[in-house]
Amino acid sequence: MRLHRVLLVALMCASTVGCVSRSAYEEKIEELRSAKTQLREVGDLAKQYGEQLAELQADNDSLKQQNEMLRGSSDESARRIDELMTQLRSQPGLPAGVEGIGEAGAYTYRVDGGVLFDPGKCDLKPSGKKTITDMAALLKQHDYKIEVAGHTDNDPVAKTIKQYPRGNMELGAERALAVYEALKQAGIPESRMRVSSYGEHSPVEEGNKPRNRRVEIRVLLSEPAAQ
Repeated sequence: MRLHRVLLVALMCASTVGCVSRSAYEEKIEELRSAKTQLREVGDLAKQYGEQLAELQADNDSLKQQNEMLRGSSDESARRIDELMTQLRSQPGLPAGVEGIGEAGAYTYRVDGGVLFDPGKCDLKPSGKKTITDMAALLKQHDYKIEVAGHTDNDPVAKTIKQYPRGNMELGAERALAVYEALKQAGIPESRMRVSSYGEHSPVEEGNKPRNRRVEIRVLLSEPAAQ
């Protein structure tokens, strides 16, 4: 009887040890499965990152090529502007009353207002028409766009206030338009020109009224040439 109990206890212990071992085994199997799944997910992510990296590299190469093209285009444009600026500065025999001035991105022909107009008027004098015709011949040597800008002195418009109720700004605009029309008649296309007025607000020299009364024809070298 006592031997029977000992055998029964031994059998129960062996059974318990077997259960624990199987449970641990199954737990390890599950851990391995989970690790395998995670490894596969990491592999998928690595593949995605690799594809994205390849796309970014391709985009970067494309941007480098575009930058090189733009740099080359910019260098060529700068070279052409320098050449034209040199050409404009070396032009012989500007018409009387016209001064040529080089500046960043533009070359300006400053035309004396007294050559172009009578005081307070916006109709070109005969001398003014000849000057603008001569200027048109110079402007036809290239196809850059042009700004025709009217400037006045700071004397208020008095005698012709009914004609120019907006004062010097309107007088400057009308004078710029008169030059614009004369350039057009001399063969400069409208597509190359634009008109502006600064009135009295952009003097060349404070207090020098004759010098401040002028029309400026600006060759816009930094802008695309007219089509």
